[in-house]
Amino acid sequence: FNCVNEEGIFENLGEYSGWKAKGDDLKFIEALGDSVVAKESYIHDYPHGERSHEPVIFRTTKQWFFKVEDLKEKMIAANDEISWNPPTAKNAFHNWLNNLRDNSITKQRYWGTPVPIWQAEDGDYIVVGSVKELEDLSGMKVGEMHIPDIDAITISKDGKLYKRIPDVLDVWIDAGTASWNCLDFPHREDYFKEFFPADFILEGKDQIRGWFNLLMVASMLAFEKPSFKNVYMNGFVTDVDGVKMSKSLGNIISPDQLIEKHGADVLRYYMFGTNAGVDVNFSWDECKVRQRQLNILWNVHKFLLDLCKENSYIPKFVENVENIEEKYIISYLHSTLEDVTVLLETYHLDEAISPMEDLFLELSRTYIQMVRDKSALGSKEDKEVVMDTIYTVLLEVLKMFHLVSPFISEAMYLNIKDVFDLKEDSISHFMWPEFNRGLIDEELEEKMNNTKKVIQASLQAREKAKLGLRWPVKEVIVVGVADVLIDVVKQQTNAKSVVVKDKLEGVSYSVKPDYGKIGPKYGKDSPKVIARLKEFSTGDVLAGIEVDGFKFDLDGEDVVITKEMVMIEHQVPEQYGEGSFKGGFVYLDKERTSELEGEGYARELMRKIQQMRKDAGLQKLDRINLKLGMSEEMQGLLNPFMNMIKEKVGADSLEEGREGEKFSIKGEEFVVSFDKL
Repeated sequence: FNCVNEEGIFENLGEYSGWKAKGDDLKFIEALGDSVVAKESYIHDYPHGERSHEPVIFRTTKQWFFKVEDLKEKMIAANDEISWNPPTAKNAFHNWLNNLRDNSITKQRYWGTPVPIWQAEDGDYIVVGSVKELEDLSGMKVGEMHIPDIDAITISKDGKLYKRIPDVLDVWIDAGTASWNCLDFPHREDYFKEFFPADFILEGKDQIRGWFNLLMVASMLAFEKPSFKNVYMNGFVTDVDGVKMSKSLGNIISPDQLIEKHGADVLRYYMFGTNAGVDVNFSWDECKVRQRQLNILWNVHKFLLDLCKENSYIPKFVENVENIEEKYIISYLHSTLEDVTVLLETYHLDEAISPMEDLFLELSRTYIQMVRDKSALGSKEDKEVVMDTIYTVLLEVLKMFHLVSPFISEAMYLNIKDVFDLKEDSISHFMWPEFNRGLIDEELEEKMNNTKKVIQASLQAREKAKLGLRWPVKEVIVVGVADVLIDVVKQQTNAKSVVVKDKLEGVSYSVKPDYGKIGPKYGKDSPKVIARLKEFSTGDVLAGIEVDGFKFDLDGEDVVITKEMVMIEHQVPEQYGEGSFKGGFVYLDKERTSELEGEGYARELMRKIQQMRKDAGLQKLDRINLKLGMSEEMQGLLNPFMNMIKEKVGADSLEEGREGEKFSIKGEEFVVSFDKL
């Protein structure tokens, strides 16, 4: 296509002269006649000029190349020493290097770095390495180094005149040499010795053949060693269906849209947590989840500030704590610090987000829930321990999490800085927090994991029994796991007793074959397998399945029935409600007594009064005179809990009253009024 001009018009091609590329495709096909082996129409992307918007015609031209094929083995060996995340990127780059060819380095354009090659008419050339060298060779002063000024400089040597070739360097050469250009090498060798090669680089997966490639090629040519030690490679952002974002498809989501709707912190939080090297199917719903998580973190810091204000207390940083709740969250803190530190030091950036998130969610959903009563009704010392613990964990979270969401982290820090008179002006001024292995209790953390499963299963059982959490139960029986924190389960499930057993008497099991799972495994023999299976006792089948499958002989062939091939059903005594977790069950005693009912009504009543206080604009420290009206029977149920009600709702006195707000709890009528003292 050397005979195609800049406008895509063919010149000096006889009868084809004046025809236009792409626009006259059908005329070309017709003219070629029988020479065309096959014709087929298909839709594909085609390059167009940025300014003319005309179809681009590729023309063969002479180019200068980096000779790199003889360096291939050295580059592959160097890549073996580089850490890539994800590891699949290392393999992809290895394959790219293995198939590498000599690299074109020139372009026929005006703008760009002029190629520093001066050539004589006979083809002899000089490669110039610096401005000083060019001035020495030419005897001319170099002013402007770009076209056209640089082309006015010529070199006379050995009776020949050397002129600069008109090409510019491919922009990837600029990018590939950035690793030492940014260090002002060779003018500043001290920087080069200290900072080369780079500890860490990151870019998208398309840069295997782009920047990553030229960084390696350029530094291997110049120094015979790579210019980077660690690489993090990200994927692309696609739409929710995995389709590449395109203006023509109308599926582009700009960062500004996300920032306007949810803020820059959510954008960073969302993008940080995507898997290395994997395309991101953009989802507004997932962004909303990140927003909710940030709200939880914000509410933790507000809870701490409110608690400290109520108690006129400035919290301190703690490590050595006594109670099981504090020991657990401090252990979890230092486990997280260790995990995140290792992940960041090994450049697993994407994997470091989840542990940080889990920590502040655990602080909110587990620790703060466990100490709710202690923080409200505990002794002065109890409350101070809670405030110290929340402060310690929150501050360490912010020291880590400001890397992910800097704006909200800074806002929270400045809020607590002003109240607690902290010295550092910004959260970013803190050093990275250090973990203390002596404070990590892995056994305690495992027990708490089991405990949380039991609590969740108990809530599941309550829901089935239509029994709210404020209504205490007589007993919770745990089957299938031994290592649980009994006191925590009692408190969080509102149970008077928690018992761990190997099994619950009265629970009966039955095993039914799953025809849909046995059929594909045993085919035409399935009916005989199922018939034989029914001959065995339920206990024997269950015992075998739990180990490595229930095994038996059928016509001389071994048959193995796994848990997936059967449906296990069990019947629970009417007295109990059941909840399940992986590896076990929870049985909730549904029996109700007057004491349990009374406490349930008391808790519901306290919740209602607290809401009334809030609606009336009262603060937590405000005291009230309380008046209650109820039936005589209900009065008898609630009498044992009157002091608890007074303490919980901040009442100095409690009297009978028949005027006020009326409401019902499970069909029972109440009247409540109060006066602020």
